[in-house]
Amino acid sequence: MIPYVSVIVTAFNQAKSISQTLDSILEQECDFKFEIIIGDDLSIDGTREICEGYQKLFPKVIRIHYQNENIGVGANFASCVKQASGKYIAICAADDYWHNHQKLKLQVNFLESNPDYGLLYTDYNKLNDNTNKITENYLKRSKKPTNVGGD
Repeated sequence: MIPYVSVIVTAFNQAKSISQTLDSILEQECDFKFEIIIGDDLSIDGTREICEGYQKLFPKVIRIHYQNENIGVGANFASCVKQASGKYIAICAADDYWHNHQKLKLQVNFLESNPDYGLLYTDYNKLNDNTNKITENYLKRSKKPTNVGGD
């Protein structure tokens, strides 16, 4: 079955965080199929092996797109988008995770109900690994904000 959403995860040497990233995506509560396309940009820290373990557990959901040389995050992302087959594309970097288990459902429902919109983005929280401090980051908006399944 063709997935409704393709989730792009770009990764480079993120063995410490990739499991939390993938778990947060796999825990999404939605009534449609989604795929996860992991673009590994020639990681050498074990990221690739962790992703392969997840792919073995979820072979119908996870695909790994390997780069043969380190091409950078932009080119890696573009390469993954070419592999996507969903109506919508969601993005979650390999050092991020989604804390809202209904993020995809809320965002897809919003887009389906509002065909004039073509892009959604959310505010985010940032953890400083050195201080263990979390800061909230609010993105600049040109219109009144609509909370649709923030990260």
